Amino acid sequence: MDDLIDLVNILNKKRLSKIEIFDKSFLSNKNSLFSKLHDGIASGKIKNDEEASLYLYGTDKPTVKYRQLKSRFRKRALNTLTFLDLNDQVGKVPINKAFFELNQIRYINNILFKYNVKDLAIKLIVDNYYKALEFNNFNALLDFSSILITEYGIRENHKKFNEEVENILSYQESANVELLLNILYYKTNLFFKKHKNPKDYEIIRKEIDDHEKIIQNHQTFQNVYFMIRTNQTYYEHTGNAAKVMECCLMAEELFRKHSKHTLIRQRGIISIYKIKALIFQRKFEEGLIECKNAILLFEEGVVNWFILYEFKFLLEIKSQQLEKAKETLDFILKHSRYKKVGPVFSEKWIIFEGYLIFITQFNNNKEFNFNYFKFINNLPHYSQDKTGYNFAIRLLEVLFILGRGEYEKFIQLTDALKAYKSRYLKVKTMSQRSDIFLKIILSLEQTNFNTKIIEKKFKKELFKLSNDNNRFDSDESEIIPYEDLWETIKQIIVRNTM
Repeated sequence: MDDLIDLVNILNKKRLSKIEIFDKSFLSNKNSLFSKLHDGIASGKIKNDEEASLYLYGTDKPTVKYRQLKSRFRKRALNTLTFLDLNDQVGKVPINKAFFELNQIRYINNILFKYNVKDLAIKLIVDNYYKALEFNNFNALLDFSSILITEYGIRENHKKFNEEVENILSYQESANVELLLNILYYKTNLFFKKHKNPKDYEIIRKEIDDHEKIIQNHQTFQNVYFMIRTNQTYYEHTGNAAKVMECCLMAEELFRKHSKHTLIRQRGIISIYKIKALIFQRKFEEGLIECKNAILLFEEGVVNWFILYEFKFLLEIKSQQLEKAKETLDFILKHSRYKKVGPVFSEKWIIFEGYLIFITQFNNNKEFNFNYFKFINNLPHYSQDKTGYNFAIRLLEVLFILGRGEYEKFIQLTDALKAYKSRYLKVKTMSQRSDIFLKIILSLEQTNFNTKIIEKKFKKELFKLSNDNNRFDSDESEIIPYEDLWETIKQIIVRNTM
């Protein structure tokens, strides 16, 4: 009863009357400006201050009233975070639940100490200490341990004081290691943004190896996961699909052993890398199975959900499952979130559709009919970006011109392609395959479209395209494998002579 008396004394009516939060009953009042602002943002009708002011006050110039409402809305929203319902999907993940609960205890303890309710604060720490240990929550452990050291010192409990001093030093060391690994992960990412010469890669490799030694005595879930992700990032940028896959398998084993510590987001990230590695290794069926399972990990309509559907389409078109690819394409183009995800994502599907039209018309031996100018006009972002998907756009024009047998038009196009190659397709890891394929395409004019001469001249390059199963790069141009496109071009040239 003493605990309840202390709590009631803190939670007096005066203080309770000042608590401002959002709850279902408050937001159910549709005439409230708070409710209108909340619903407008949630529905996507409001994206900026001008739209909010127009929606609420009938003017697109934010007024003093709007700014005051916005400030109070923000305060209520932040207050509400303290009372989140942990029974939702996020809270059902054990480590998320522990994270929220431990942070609440730390917050509550600050209030209890402020009002000198120490006994209850200590009891809450003792009751939640094991939970913090179980989930390696070093922030909570350092808080708890610091408070207990002070308490044991005041009570002159030498044994528990010394034990807790030893504990806090251990927690601090573990927290420092976790911080170092977090820094290393982002440092590795930044390193590859700046350094493109493979000769420099040994610098970051040595640093990663040194950290591998550091964590030998700190094998927590988070530390091992950070180390796996750092290695994965290294192998991603050095183009080693087998090593990326190895990291994925290590992460999956870690998840199996520590399911309580695993976030859905972490499973999703590893699945994305695994699918990319399977694409590069030409294991398309395995990729589709992984993709089907990974899609379930993300809420429908979020960015990673769209990325996984991109992989699903690419796996289907690369494995010649064109009907399924068409179903996937139609599903995304009709999705309510499709036009809201921005041009970086939405324009990819227009490019995907172009390639699907091309390969479908080829397979069905139909006339190559495609409005390329309309296609370009629908791609304001990627038609200006001269790397990545821009080459896929240019290549599609070449494919349809060849398909229609417009060889004079193709020859006129080669000068522009040569300039493009010289300026934008310099021989780097990310564009090496595109560079090889463009050389082969340009040689069509030089050999008078004699594919036998080309295959003899580019024997090594064509072999590399067909057997390059261990690369892992960021070249987005290759929607249909280049070795398959070459076979398609050969058949088109034969058809055109008949």
